[in-house]
Amino acid sequence: MTSLLFLLFVTAMVQVLLLPSVVGATGVFQDKAGDVAVCKAKNCNDIRLKDKKKQKKICKENKEVRSSCPQTCDDVSVFKNNCPSKITSSNFEKDCSDKYQHNRQCNYDYRYTGCTWDELQCTSQKGYTCDYESSTWNLTTINIEACENPPKDLPVHEVCVPCSDMPAEGCPEEKPTNQEDCSNFETDLWCSYNFMLTGCNPKQLKCSPTSFFECTQEQLWQEAAVASILAPCPTGSNECPTQLSSPDFDDEASCNPMYQDGLNCKYDFVFTGCKLNELQCSSQQAYSCDYDSPNWLLSTVIPLNCDTPPDTPPKGWPVSQQCSWPELLGKKYEEVESIIEATDMIGFITNIEKVVEERPVTTDHVWSRVRVVVDKQTENIIVSVPIVG
Repeated sequence: MTSLLFLLFVTAMVQVLLLPSVVGATGVFQDKAGDVAVCKAKNCNDIRLKDKKKQKKICKENKEVRSSCPQTCDDVSVFKNNCPSKITSSNFEKDCSDKYQHNRQCNYDYRYTGCTWDELQCTSQKGYTCDYESSTWNLTTINIEACENPPKDLPVHEVCVPCSDMPAEGCPEEKPTNQEDCSNFETDLWCSYNFMLTGCNPKQLKCSPTSFFECTQEQLWQEAAVASILAPCPTGSNECPTQLSSPDFDDEASCNPMYQDGLNCKYDFVFTGCKLNELQCSSQQAYSCDYDSPNWLLSTVIPLNCDTPPDTPPKGWPVSQQCSWPELLGKKYEEVESIIEATDMIGFITNIEKVVEERPVTTDHVWSRVRVVVDKQTENIIVSVPIVG
């Protein structure tokens, strides 16, 4: 009797061991090294080795396979969509395979990389990757390459926000193919995809799509060209030297390749005009960059003489008086008043207004006013050349 009970026990244990492994609620994400028996003693790797048609059939007909082998069955809906919000999250110290897809990347510390405007990208410098072999998060870091003679205003190494891959509302989540059916979408609908960083200076930087599709009257997706968006940036800097006395303008100095071809740099701004409706703040000297010329091209303007009738200006008129102060760039705001007053012999400037960068100002123009833009961090360092208005 004892031998019979023992035999029945062993038989029952063997049957249990031969049963397909049904993964419970505590471990549904086990598509790791392919060692989980899920269907007639086949594991995830066995299913993966079959042809695509047979794979789909097995995954479609067997719920246990889908839950046990989400990688194989491409059922990523069972995984978390979002990464932890911070790289310092304690989640990166835990087993990743129960909630995240194999090789799932969580990227952080995005910074500009690239040594020219055409190469500029917003890339992650630190991140974690979920590894099913070790069931842990693996830390990865990237060192930003050093650039030789990059454009002066290129924001390399600065913090940035990566472009989003999400299409506009109402568009397909995945990029369609040219001439694909679009009968399930609105006619004349335009959808954009494959966003990338574009722009040739800090003010132009933005995320631009590189693929456009229109749902035409024929109910077909029509891909549009984007050549203008991907046009290469001019080589060299588009920022002029701040001073007319810059060594860049020496007699034998060339603007190629340090500056952009066609760049026009204006200096020596003074008041011109003999009547109120003629008053201007005009440049008297300028340098132009022309790659066909070995040196910078200098042009000068002879100031208008207002000393003879009928061009005799009213009393206290600021003709030929300085109206822009490049020497203030980078200085502290407390130096503004003394420097401007030293150039204002007749007291024409009556209002010096401090403006913090990126804050709105009125659009009126006042010849006797100078707006001085300071940085938004300390609100004390001058960040652009002050000019009347």
